Amino acid sequence: MNALFYHFIRTVCFLLVSTAIMLGCTHRAYAADRYEYVWSANGLYRGTHPVSKNPWQTDWVNNPDGGKSIKVTVTRGTGYYNYIVIPRHYLKTDAMDFTAEVTFRVTESTTLPRTFYMFARNSKSSAYDIWQRWVGEPDGKQRTIKFPMRLTPVDGGKWTIYAGCQGTGGIIYDKIAIKTGRDIEHLKPQTDATLTSQTDSTGKALATGFTEIQIIRPDDQGQGKVISAAGRLIADGDQPVSNEVAENNSIALQRMVNEARSIKGNKTILIPRGVYRFARKASIILDHVDDLTIDGQGSEFIFQKLYQGDCFLLMQCNRVVIKNLFIDWNWDYMPIASLGTVAKASDDSKTFEFTFADCNEQQIQKAAQMKWLMLMPIDADKLYRKRDEAQPEKFTINDAKPKLEVKGDRIIAQFPRPVALAEGQSYIIRHLYYNLIAFKIASGSHLTFEDVTIYSLPGMGWLNTGTTHHWRFNRCRIVRREGSRHPLTTAADGIHAGESKGNVIIENCEFTGLGDDCINLHDNTWQGGLKFGDHDKQLKLLNCPKHRLRIAAGDVLRFYNADLSPTGIELTVAQEPIYDGHPNAYVNSTTTTIDFKQTVPRSLSYLAIVANTRFATDNVRIANNRFVRTFGRGILYSGNDVTVENNVFDRIGGNAIQVQADIVDLHWAEGVGTDNMVIRNNRFSNVNPSGRWEGAVIYTGGRLPWGPMSYPLFKRFLVENNHFINPPGPAMSFTASRDMVIRNNIIDMTNPLPNVTPYAGTVFNALCSQVRVHGNLWKSPQPESYPGGVVFDPDECEQIQVDSNRLEIIR
Repeated sequence: MNALFYHFIRTVCFLLVSTAIMLGCTHRAYAADRYEYVWSANGLYRGTHPVSKNPWQTDWVNNPDGGKSIKVTVTRGTGYYNYIVIPRHYLKTDAMDFTAEVTFRVTESTTLPRTFYMFARNSKSSAYDIWQRWVGEPDGKQRTIKFPMRLTPVDGGKWTIYAGCQGTGGIIYDKIAIKTGRDIEHLKPQTDATLTSQTDSTGKALATGFTEIQIIRPDDQGQGKVISAAGRLIADGDQPVSNEVAENNSIALQRMVNEARSIKGNKTILIPRGVYRFARKASIILDHVDDLTIDGQGSEFIFQKLYQGDCFLLMQCNRVVIKNLFIDWNWDYMPIASLGTVAKASDDSKTFEFTFADCNEQQIQKAAQMKWLMLMPIDADKLYRKRDEAQPEKFTINDAKPKLEVKGDRIIAQFPRPVALAEGQSYIIRHLYYNLIAFKIASGSHLTFEDVTIYSLPGMGWLNTGTTHHWRFNRCRIVRREGSRHPLTTAADGIHAGESKGNVIIENCEFTGLGDDCINLHDNTWQGGLKFGDHDKQLKLLNCPKHRLRIAAGDVLRFYNADLSPTGIELTVAQEPIYDGHPNAYVNSTTTTIDFKQTVPRSLSYLAIVANTRFATDNVRIANNRFVRTFGRGILYSGNDVTVENNVFDRIGGNAIQVQADIVDLHWAEGVGTDNMVIRNNRFSNVNPSGRWEGAVIYTGGRLPWGPMSYPLFKRFLVENNHFINPPGPAMSFTASRDMVIRNNIIDMTNPLPNVTPYAGTVFNALCSQVRVHGNLWKSPQPESYPGGVVFDPDECEQIQVDSNRLEIIR
């Protein structure tokens, strides 16, 4: 979830405010210390003195090296202020890879979620944007951030690099310099190396991952009391049932669930096999229901009423099995997405003529009446992103809604500004996103979903909130119905946990055609501005809606520094918090006031990050699953003690496995890192053509307002016996990681994807330590271009041990 949503929110903010308030205050200079370009602040200073109409002021200050630096203070407003502009032609013209180094001191913190930033934008489309954000304490300490940029040529577009501040804040720039390439050391495998499986020389215990658990099932003891749906649910006959019957089906199924709740012991709701429709703006609620089996016996449930909610809501249920069921959405009622092809584009790239080969006249009318949220390129035959595409993963258009007009079998879309759509290219036009969820779970235990297939739904497949533990998915599928031409299955994530108590098994499942991530498991955190309260045992958390941390009396809150390093501070909540939010406590701007049992240390920072220790999505096994031709990431995870094994990842739009801590504005805050992870015996084929995180197949890293962090968030990983085929970027990319063992993997570059990076197929390390890479085999037909091996920045990494890795040249 989240990544696509964040992109269009960010773009909305950027484009609506202040993009015109830019000073062309650049100065081209060449330095002898390898920098191709060094920014001079003279132009910026002259442009703001003695009078400036811009909402910032500048002053000369002393640099620690004895020279002069410029201090920029943004004094008013909330927009993006680009006071530094660096055109692409100031850099080496025949290069694509650059590294910007920004050395700075923060004099006044930004107001969260606003940050300082640097970004590169192509004039063709903001979809190509490359961003680096950061915040800092006003403590006078100097910090340097390295910002890698790959400025890929785009037909008709020019790159420009900007730096500035969103909202108010103060910063001293001691240096901004850009060099070609990166500061890396590349240890290549040798053709004559002997592959040996060696033990880790550090003497530390290897990661073990998941610990086996038992999940209790009520149907292990038989059906128990049977509640039959025969005669109570009305199935389709030769024609679909009416909306009135579909609404009555919803009422009847709810009554059966209520009846089951009143029966003690084991019981089963038995559904005669058939196709049943449901059309009521209300969930089927299982509230405090224990020892229940719902057996669909191969039945299909079709939902055809849109509301912001869930098909099924399981609240504090224990020992429940839902099995043998198919779920689908009625696309004739409201399409989740449409598949359109650009038949004609205007010269100014604002007006496009779309055809819809799979839609009839009525469906084309529906597509024009629906919202157009974003466009994603797709191969109209294979219903997946084209392998040879080197264009953005998506075009977010919520901030530039087109005017739509139906002309015969076509839709004319007129955008308020240019959109880089290609004539002849097909796109998924997304209409619905976070709408209807199949199953929402709230604080249950010993839950099993078995042989449940979701053909499509305008939201997530499964969403968990609260303290759910011991839950299992077996032979569940999110796939298109056979013969279906629908461009998407679920609009959002397949299986998503915003928090839980862990002990999760996902096995023998299949995911295809999802509009976002297949599996996304994490616990929520918060960072939005910490203020001390009215007495010494009180804190106020700004921008903290009620659902962010789900705080209850007795909870222990753990506090982290802005880079997620531990403060060592934990405080116990004394009573239910007070929420000050308008119109309710669930809006992002809510202030949460908390009284604690202990005195609050005054060392806590405004930028502190908070986690609720009541939640821990730990001890997870993801095994024997298939992730095929889907549009988001395969697995997004943040937790501890996890094993990912024996899975197939084939043509995943983004990263196959992404392990990260993620705080994005006020939209979401997820995870504090991962310890003890095993990734083994998986097959990764043609993954990440969109190039997320530089095309990495497996990626660990943090995306925090703080910016790049050196504290090791990801510890004790074992990555072994995996097969990587044609990775466009690093097979594995590790950031802020420690104690990683990479052994006995095969990285095969026999047919590289077209948008490969210079580090395709490598093991890439940044801000890492104690990384051991041995016994791995690289296969390459072009060793000059794709030699494989291990890449790291020697200034930012330590104890990188590499041996016994072999290169096999394929001719």
